[in-house]
Amino acid sequence: MVNTENASGRQTSRHSTFVALGRSKPAESRFCLAALLLLALLVSGCGGIAPPSADEQTGPSSGGGVTEPLGQNAGNASGEGETRSDEEGGEGALTTPDMPQTEGDGAEVGEANEEDFPIEVTYFTPAQTEGPYYPVSKPEDRDSDLYLLEGAPARPAGTILAFDGSLYDGGGMPVPGAVIEIWQTDNNGAYLHPADSASSRRDVNFQSYGESVTDENGRYSFRTILPAAYERRPRHIHVKVKSGGEELLTTQFYFSNDAEASRDRIFAGAGADVEALIMEVREGVDFEGNQALTGRRDIVLRSAITE
Repeated sequence: MVNTENASGRQTSRHSTFVALGRSKPAESRFCLAALLLLALLVSGCGGIAPPSADEQTGPSSGGGVTEPLGQNAGNASGEGETRSDEEGGEGALTTPDMPQTEGDGAEVGEANEEDFPIEVTYFTPAQTEGPYYPVSKPEDRDSDLYLLEGAPARPAGTILAFDGSLYDGGGMPVPGAVIEIWQTDNNGAYLHPADSASSRRDVNFQSYGESVTDENGRYSFRTILPAAYERRPRHIHVKVKSGGEELLTTQFYFSNDAEASRDRIFAGAGADVEALIMEVREGVDFEGNQALTGRRDIVLRSAITE
């Protein structure tokens, strides 16, 4: 914010001089009028109102004068944009995905500051089974945008899901440079795996597997589709966290709008900790402006691995 001092205006009192003109002779009247004109010239030249100062010319910023353009120092006192903090919204806070944006959560979210860490750790992300369908052969296109498969003739069927989150260690510090892997079913309930009986109807336009590398603040993001349920399993996404060639965590994410999840034995097996695996989702748009579900799910490891 720009602090502008209001200039105090000078109050100049003007004293009117009254001259009573009686029934005087014409010469005397002309003399009195000349005296009045001379007096007025002297008053305006010597005791008039001083010209406005520079501050008075521009006016106070709060009153419609010259104001600071938006975007130069908007935000906190350090000149940085609003930080976006992971305490916002709690464990399942919502945000539009931190992917290349053309929409307006719009303006890009500012980077977190070092003083924002460590966060207060209120839960750990529980481990869950890897399951039988971890990819045997990973696709050549294995980026974080599973909705756009390089070389595919079309976009996959299904509801777009764009989500992000942050990876923290047990001490509440972000974990940069880690690889977050996800794999899931397509809109037909089929995995990219030869042992899946549904593989014959797999959507070849869907990437099925993707990776996102965490940035310096532990942030990751994905664009995919809402996975289909199959057999007795609810909608879910498999997640694996790796760093330095070491597997740190394998787990699964579920969705707040899925009533079937509570009947699943793997879901129920997490007990009270399952809350840390549920992704709150809402209607929104992806970075291309497509209608999508958006969500957020942070991951908190049990071990402290960041100094």
